[in-house]
Amino acid sequence: MGVIADNYEMWERWDAEREDSLAKLPKCGYCGDPITEDYFFIINRTFVCESCLMKEHRHFTVDYE
Repeated sequence: MGVIADNYEMWERWDAEREDSLAKLPKCGYCGDPITEDYFFIINRTFVCESCLMKEHRHFTVDYE
């Protein structure tokens, strides 16, 4: 039984450390998630992750013909 408790305590510690590190990261202005990629974009002073950039700011030329 002691091994299971130890593993759970290790998990709890890892999870708390992960939450602390995520809280320090910039947050995407569209989805609100911490930006964990190596880079992000700033559009009109708003931090944008790559995923949201492709969803929100990508337009097909044929739609404007």
